[in-house]
Amino acid sequence: MESEVAISSAKKAYDRCYCPYGESGKIGVCLVGKNGDIFLGSCIQNAAYPSTLNSVAGAVVTANVSGVRQFREAVIYGEVSDAPHSFYEYIGENNSSISLILANDSGLIEERNIEFGRDLPRGRHVEFKPFHAAHFSGGASEDALKGMVGLDLEALWNLLLKECGGKGLSFKNFESVALEAVRGSLNAYAPYSGFAVGSAILFADNQIVSGCNFEVKSFERTICAERAALLGGVTKGCVQDYTDSFVEQIRLLVNFTPTPIPAEPCGACRQALLEVGTEFALLSICQSDSFTFVPSFTSGQILKGCGEKGELAVKERVSEGGLVPAPFTRKNLT
Repeated sequence: MESEVAISSAKKAYDRCYCPYGESGKIGVCLVGKNGDIFLGSCIQNAAYPSTLNSVAGAVVTANVSGVRQFREAVIYGEVSDAPHSFYEYIGENNSSISLILANDSGLIEERNIEFGRDLPRGRHVEFKPFHAAHFSGGASEDALKGMVGLDLEALWNLLLKECGGKGLSFKNFESVALEAVRGSLNAYAPYSGFAVGSAILFADNQIVSGCNFEVKSFERTICAERAALLGGVTKGCVQDYTDSFVEQIRLLVNFTPTPIPAEPCGACRQALLEVGTEFALLSICQSDSFTFVPSFTSGQILKGCGEKGELAVKERVSEGGLVPAPFTRKNLT
């Protein structure tokens, strides 16, 4: 009877999840304390995806507020084959064992006892999508990289040159950054989502540094491609520290995803980028002819359009849900 109540409670937590950005990671959690108290957890997705609050953490902190850290039973409700990695981290901190139930709308999936310190998360074993094969077979030529982009880069460059003057860049600069972003996506480690992202940054010293996303089982700890490129630039000395006055240190950032629509940086990446640049150009391209372009990161406008048709739509940033999360940067701190 207790397990039925716990499963029903976990279903309620599942239904309350806030997941406007996709179903990935959506689970409901019910923890049953040693004295029978029930604590629920629902995930809250964030535009800064690595900052998403997962359901396990939600249930644990709710219990912790009540002074409960030890549990006898846990229910994970959703399309899962095992508890997420964070479950083993959070619950294993103060428990030696627990009864785990996995369930979804089809009913009971599995019930077993977990011994922390002995049992490890099973992980999710999925194959890399074919798109990744080019990297592991020795990389891709420049022509192959160009072929992965769904629009003509020179035509796009001419269009952007007309609209915003090219931001003082040459076509060679622009093309090199774009192709490095494509190349970066080939190195992406994304076994859990299959969503490869490549990013490349042209720094103020004219060095180009690329990055790709690196996923881990605790998905909210994933490192995004944009921050990977930024960290690579810091390591190479492209980013100089400053004390008295702000110095723009990024000229252009290009993102590439092997998808029909482009993907823009998440909130966490935007906040990190704002630390060293606030007026650089931001371009997102993909395998189709769709793209998004921000002439100046804090301009308040985002240009969306189709390279082949040569049309750009200008929209206010606010209507896009807020391109930049908050103007909290070293530039305006006093």
